[in-house]
Formats: sequence, structure tokens, C-alpha cells
Amino acid sequence: MKVESSQALDGRTILVTRPAHQANVLTQLIEQAGGRTLLFPAMAIEPPLDPQAAVALLHEIASFDFSIFVSANAVEQAFVLAPGLARGLRTVFAVGTATARALQTRGIADVIVPEDAADSEALLRLPQLEDVRDLRALIVRGEGGRELLAETLEQRGAFVRRAECYRRARPNSDPSPLLAQWEQGHIDAVIAMSTDTLTNLWDLLGERGRALLISTPPPLKPAPLMVSGSAPIAAAFTSSVAPLAIVVPAAVDPKGFVLVEPVVSVPWLMKIWPV
Repeated sequence: MKVESSQALDGRTILVTRPAHQANVLTQLIEQAGGRTLLFPAMAIEPPLDPQAAVALLHEIASFDFSIFVSANAVEQAFVLAPGLARGLRTVFAVGTATARALQTRGIADVIVPEDAADSEALLRLPQLEDVRDLRALIVRGEGGRELLAETLEQRGAFVRRAECYRRARPNSDPSPLLAQWEQGHIDAVIAMSTDTLTNLWDLLGERGRALLISTPPPLKPAPLMVSGSAPIAAAFTSSVAPLAIVVPAAVDPKGFVLVEPVVSVPWLMKIWPV
């Protein structure tokens, strides 16, 4: 990954909402860009409610013609449940380069990954998945994941199973220290990497924090831009969109936010791109 300008953020403080164990790369990139970070995880990764069901499918992975890992979390948690998983893998697909890297670090060198985007739609555009009639597919994912991938493959004639290896949960965090800093004007932007994270953050902040998130009144700074998306932009900051702009991969607005699409319509001050 690379940052466009070494001092693009010029001392601004960015609230990072990723799980603590996954925030290091993003915080380092922000700091390299001249910014400061404040970590407030709004997402926790926990074991699935029925781990034995996932384990059983993972142990049968050699019987599937191909497998699809939807996220780096799916890779990490699948190998926790089935440490010898790599020996049984046949054709392997990954949703995004981060997921592919997670597989490669576990010894799986031959991973098929779309180059144009990191989402199910991009994966389904791959020529290798156009004709899957009578093939057996295993999708490795979290509980409650999107059904587009599985449903489309089934429509194309594949037999699809889902190994749900983890679940997303809302942390039990006290937002009071964060809100105190926010009310003093010390938060310039918020980064949320998924709509689930955004929803959790909304719930965790309470009425006091939601007011700061949506429309910070004078004399405080304008409300920050929150970015949630699959690719190509992982994070962004702007001070010119008010009261709040959120870029999300789908045009779904459950909390009444302003959605800005396409991404290029926003005057970015900082961009972090995957290599």
C-alpha cells in the first residue's frame, strides 16, 4: 500500500474504528501521511455460534472443486478452526488483495483474485466463474454475510456450501473519553471500513456522539467524512463536505446519512490505495 503525499494529513487526527488487532497497517499509513490516530474499535471478530459446522465443512474442503475466501478474517479464522486446511485446497479464489495476501502468508501461492475491485461483483465477473455447472463450491465467510456470491453461483449451476468461520460483534466500549476529545474539536475524520462497523459505531456513540457525527455545530470543526467501502479507496479525509458524507459500496442509507457516489466526486485530501 502507498500514501500519495507524505504530509497529506498535516497533523489531523483520524478516528480508526477497525478491530484493534487489524488496525496497525492503517494507523501506520495515517502516521506516514502526517496524521495522528485515535483507536476506537467498533467491530469485534468472535468465534461462530456453531464452530463444529464450519470445522466439518473445512475438513471436507478437498471434495470441493473450488473455494472462495471472502475476507482476511475468513482466512484467519478458518485456519484457526482447521490448521491443516492448506493441504486440501484445490482452486482458490479471494475477494480482494488483502484476502489473497492472507492466504499467501499461509503457504497458498496460487490464488485467483480480481484486479479491478474487492467485492463479490468483481469476483463474479472473472471468466473462471462464468461456467460452474455441476461444480462444488465452498464459500468461507462470516455469519450473515452477503448472499449475492452464493446465490449467483447457484444460479449458474454450482452446488454451494457456506463455511461460516466467525461472527461480527459490537464491542462493549465506553465512548466517554472519545466524546470528550471530539467535543474539544480533536477529531478531524472517522474511518469505517464496513457498513457493519458504521452501524456499530452509530449505536456505541449514543445521542451525544451521533450529534457530533452528523452535524458538529460552530465553533467546533465541521463533521468528518466517514469512508466505508470495498475498493479501491480504503480510507479518505476531507474537510469540505458538510454536514457528513459517507462513501459506501452499496447505495443503502439506513441512518439518514448523505451518500456520495461515485468516489471521484469527493475532493480528497488523503487517499490510501492498495497496491
